[in-house]
Amino acid sequence: MRRNGTSIFHGRIHSQKKTGKAIVLFPIAFHMNRAPEEWSAPRDMALVADCRRQNKNLYTSFVNAAISTRLEQHPQRFSWSGLQTYMDVIKLTKHLKKGEIEGVPANDEIDFLAYSICVFFTLILLMADDEGLYINSKLFGFCGGATMDRMYPSPRYILDYNALQSLYDYFAKMVNANFSGEDRLAHYMGDLHKGVSYFKTMLLYHHFIEEREQRLKEIADRISVLSLKKDAIIPPVEVLNTLTGGL
Repeated sequence: MRRNGTSIFHGRIHSQKKTGKAIVLFPIAFHMNRAPEEWSAPRDMALVADCRRQNKNLYTSFVNAAISTRLEQHPQRFSWSGLQTYMDVIKLTKHLKKGEIEGVPANDEIDFLAYSICVFFTLILLMADDEGLYINSKLFGFCGGATMDRMYPSPRYILDYNALQSLYDYFAKMVNANFSGEDRLAHYMGDLHKGVSYFKTMLLYHHFIEEREQRLKEIADRISVLSLKKDAIIPPVEVLNTLTGGL
């Protein structure tokens, strides 16, 4: 999508005849059309997956080879991908509210339909909202809503075992050490970025419980989530635990 010759975001806009509203499809950073084309080349990624099968690694496939390699090497990319997307969505929101996106009339009513990890992201977006951009926004989430440590994204289509363990180990260490040793991450998780720092409340279920549950309670009437009964990746009970408090 372009405005005045300058690319604003990597998304698509569709009209919706029944609702009369525009629909913007927006992928998170390093996913879909925001990732290099070679990351989705089956032949190239199959070679990477073969290498990753060594040392008894599980759930490897050409589908998850690129993201698994990147997250195992640098699990902090999980936070930087989220932060990049957070800033991009806020920028897009401001353009939408001002009517600066071609084909979309100015509108303060911006709601979200999110799937899987994007539910995690959108919850943080609504929890943060330090500029009041989403004070009336609603979220309908599908197959998501748990804290990071209560998600198990290790099928062959998401992450392999080594990448998942690296991700869990890194953020468990960071939260328990109050992000010491990672100055940039500690900066965004501190008081200077109170909104963005809600990210840390969604990492480990047993940490920052009071802060997380208080904020989720404040926005609860604007959140609806649908889970699948047999979902083993983001189990319904973990979604309930996170959004309504421990059962």
